[in-house]
Amino acid sequence: STISMVYIALLRLLNAIAMTSRLAARALIPHLSDAFLKNLVTLPMEWNERTDFSVFQVATYILDFYSTLGRYGLGAAIVSTAHEVFRNLSSLVAGTQLSPAPTLTPLPLDDARVRDFIEAWLQLHEVWIACAINPHNTTPEHDLLWSHVVAWQWSDALLDLRKRMMDAQGLNKDPGQQARLGLWASWWRVWSKWLEGCRINQPDSVDSEIERWIRQFSSSWADGGTERKLLENSINQLVLHHDTVTEGHQQYARACHAALLLLIETQKEDILMSLARPISDVMGSVMEETYWRQIRDSCSSEDHDIRQWTNLAIVALRCLHRIDGTKATQATAAAATATLETKAILSQEYELLDRLVPGDEILASELIASILQTTLRPKEFTDLTTLNKEDEIWRASGGPAKILMPLYRYALWPREQRFVGPFVPHPTALKMTTTLLPPSQSPHEPSSDADTTNTGLGSQSSASDAKKASVATATGIELPQRHKGDWIVAPLDVILRSGSTHKRLFKTLPSDWNASETDVVKCLLMLLFRRRVKMCRAQMEFTCMKVFMLEHHDHTVNPNEVVGFAGGEGGEEVYRDPVVGELMTKLLAPFRFGSKHTSGTEKEQGNLSMVASMDPEPTLEDVSRSFLGPSQPFFQFYSDFVGLYDSTSFGHPLFAALLLPPTSHQYARDYRRLLWGDHAHMLKSVRTEVEDVLARDEEEVRRSWLEPMECQKGDGEMLGGYVKALVKGQVTGFVRLIAVHQVASCLWPDMMQQQQQPRETTGVTAQESNKNPLKLSSVNLLKALLASAGETTLRDLLGYDQIRPKGEEATGVVRLLLLPPQCYHEASINLQAQRIEWSVSVCGKGARRRFPTLTAPAPGDGSAS
Repeated sequence: STISMVYIALLRLLNAIAMTSRLAARALIPHLSDAFLKNLVTLPMEWNERTDFSVFQVATYILDFYSTLGRYGLGAAIVSTAHEVFRNLSSLVAGTQLSPAPTLTPLPLDDARVRDFIEAWLQLHEVWIACAINPHNTTPEHDLLWSHVVAWQWSDALLDLRKRMMDAQGLNKDPGQQARLGLWASWWRVWSKWLEGCRINQPDSVDSEIERWIRQFSSSWADGGTERKLLENSINQLVLHHDTVTEGHQQYARACHAALLLLIETQKEDILMSLARPISDVMGSVMEETYWRQIRDSCSSEDHDIRQWTNLAIVALRCLHRIDGTKATQATAAAATATLETKAILSQEYELLDRLVPGDEILASELIASILQTTLRPKEFTDLTTLNKEDEIWRASGGPAKILMPLYRYALWPREQRFVGPFVPHPTALKMTTTLLPPSQSPHEPSSDADTTNTGLGSQSSASDAKKASVATATGIELPQRHKGDWIVAPLDVILRSGSTHKRLFKTLPSDWNASETDVVKCLLMLLFRRRVKMCRAQMEFTCMKVFMLEHHDHTVNPNEVVGFAGGEGGEEVYRDPVVGELMTKLLAPFRFGSKHTSGTEKEQGNLSMVASMDPEPTLEDVSRSFLGPSQPFFQFYSDFVGLYDSTSFGHPLFAALLLPPTSHQYARDYRRLLWGDHAHMLKSVRTEVEDVLARDEEEVRRSWLEPMECQKGDGEMLGGYVKALVKGQVTGFVRLIAVHQVASCLWPDMMQQQQQPRETTGVTAQESNKNPLKLSSVNLLKALLASAGETTLRDLLGYDQIRPKGEEATGVVRLLLLPPQCYHEASINLQAQRIEWSVSVCGKGARRRFPTLTAPAPGDGSAS
C-alpha cells in the first residue's frame, strides 16, 4: 500500500541516520524504538492468498533498525521490555504452536518478502546474542544478559526454523535453492554466534548444543548432504566462474563465509578435513591478484561491502589452520605436509593483512596474533648467535607474542573518536563502535575522516592533499597499508610516542605486562627477521633509524603517574643490546652494497628473498609519512637523528651507516649540507666501508653520491665541505671515496672533461685547460689543497680515476665503478705526470714538491697505459 511505502522510506532514512554515528543512534532511541513495536504486534498470525505481505516489508525495516542500534550495544533492553512481542515473532518465524493460540500455518518461504523478514529476524538475533555474550559492553551495561537469552529458548526457535528450511529444500531438488541461499547464510551465522556465546558463558553446554544441531539432521553435512551441497555449490561458483564478479558472486561469498564460520565454531574436525580441498580452492581464488582487483572494482561500482570478501578469506584461513593442526597430529607424512602448508598459510596471512580495510581491525588483530604464535618460537631463531632458547625473552611477560600483541591491539584502535563497526557483530566492538558506515572501496585510498590527529587504522584526512600525509600519525596501523609490511613496526611507533600521546595505552595493557623497550624491540626485530612479506630498503632503514631514536631513560605518563616502558638494561640505549644489534645488522644485510658478493645460510637467504624490488623505489621521505604525519618533515627527524649520533653514538657502525642514505643526490641538498657542513666534525667517526653502504649496486653508488659533480652545479659550499673533510677530518671508507671523487672531479681538467665526453688515458695540457670555464675554481681548489692537505690526501687525489681497464673492455666485462683502494691508484703514471705538470703551470714549481715522486709501476699492475 501507499502508506506502507511511505513508512518503508521513513524507516530506511532513520536507519541510514542511525548508521552514521553512535550519537545519532542514541538520539533516536527515546522517540522511535518503542513506537515501532505496534507494527510488530499487528503482524498477521494467520493468512491466505489475500494477505497483504507488504506489512512484512515494514517489519523487516523495523528489525533492521533494531539491529543497527544493537551493533552499537544500544537498545538491547527492548527485547526484555517487549519480551512477549518478540516471543510471538519467534513463534511466527519458527512456525511453532503458541498455547492457547491455534496451530499456525508456517510463513511461505517462497515469498521474497517473507524471506527478507526472516533474514532480518535472524540478523537481529545475531546482534542481540553478541550483546548478551558480554553485557558489560552494552549501553547501558547489562541491558541484555546471557541468562535471559537461554531462558527465552532462542536456540529452540533457531533449530525449529532450520527444520522448516530443510523441509523446504525438498530433498535437495528445490529449484529455489539459490533464492534461499541468503536465508541459509543468515541462519549459519546466527547459530555460530550462539555457539560462540555458549562457549564463553556456558562452556558445559556447548557440546550438547552442537550435538542437538548434529542430531537434528545427521546427514546434512555428510557427503551429498543438503547443507554441504549448498556450501560446495557456492564454492564451485566462486572458483570456477571468477572471470567477473556479479551480484551472484556476492551471495555465494556470503554463504561460504557463514558456513565456514559455523564449521569453525562446531569444531567438527572430520567435517573440516573432508572439505579441505574446497576450502583451499576458494582461498586460492579469492587471494588471486586479478580476481581480487575484480572484487574490489565490483564492490566499488555496485556499492557492496568489500569486507564480505576479507571476512571470507580470513575464516577460510582459520579453517585451513585448523585442518593443518589436525594433520600435524597425524602420521609423519601428514605432519611433514602440514609443515609446508603452515608456511603457505603464513604467507597468505601477510598478504591478507595488506587487503584489510577500516572495520576489519578485529580481524587484523586475529591475523597478527596467529602470525606471532607461528613465527616467534625458539626453533625459528637458532641462527642468531646472541639469542638461545634459554634467553629471558622467551619468558618475559609471557613470551614474545604476549609482549607484542597488546601493542598491536592498541595500534589497531588507538583513539576513541572513530571506530568502524565490524562486518560481523562482535562483543568487543559494541562499545567502541562510533559508526557503521562501510569504508571506501578505493584501493589503498584512505576513507574520509576529518579528525587527523592520533589516527588509527584506516582513519584519514578528508582533504585530497592530506590523504597521503595524514595517516596513522605516530600511533596506528593504516588499513589498507600504504606499503606492505608497515603494520609490523607499529609497536615501535607506539613506544616512541609513549611519553606524550598514549595516556590511554598503559591503562589497556594487561596487569602482568611489564616488558621493557628492549624486550619490545627485540621481539619486533625478530618478527621482521622472519617476516613473510617483502619490504623495501627504505622501510628497513627507517625502522632501524627509529630504534636508534629510542631514548634510554624510562618513560612515564603524567599526570596519572603510570609507569611506562623501561629502557635497556643498566640504562643503556636499546640499540646497544647485543640481540638488537645483531638483528638490525641482519635485517640490513640484504641491502648492503656487498651483499651480492656473499652467501649465507638458508635462513639468511630467506631473509634476502623478503626484499621488495620496486621501480621507482620509495624513499625515506615516502615511508616516513605514516609515522611523522603531515606536520613533521623527514628532514627534521633526520636532523634529530644526526644530533643524537653526534652526542651519544661513539661511532656506532650501524648508526653511522644509516646517516648516509639521506645524503644521496636523491634527496635535497639540505641533507648533505647538514652532515658535511653543520656536523662535519663527526665525519671522522663515520667509518662505513663501501661494502657496508646501503646501496643496490655500483650504478646506484655512482648516481647517488658521485654524480653529478658539485662544481657542475656551482655548489661551492658543498665542495668546500668535501675539501675540509679531506684536509681536517681524517675521513675513511665510503665517506672518503665521496670526498675524493667530488674533489678530484672538480680539480683535474681531465676528469672535468671526462664528465662531458669519453676520453683517452692521455692527459690534458695546461694550454687546453685555459679554455675550461671551471679553470679558475679548480686553480683555487688546487691552491687550498697544496696549502693544507696531507701527503696521503694528495697522493690519493693524484692517483684517483674511474677509467675502465682496457682488458675488461676487451672481454666485454664493464665495471661501472672502481672501488678503494684501486680507484686511488688507477690513474696511469703518464696521467699523474700530466696532472703534476698542470699543477706546476698554474701554481708554480713549488707544487711539484707537494706531490709524491712518481715511480714506474711493477710489470702487470695495470696502472700504466
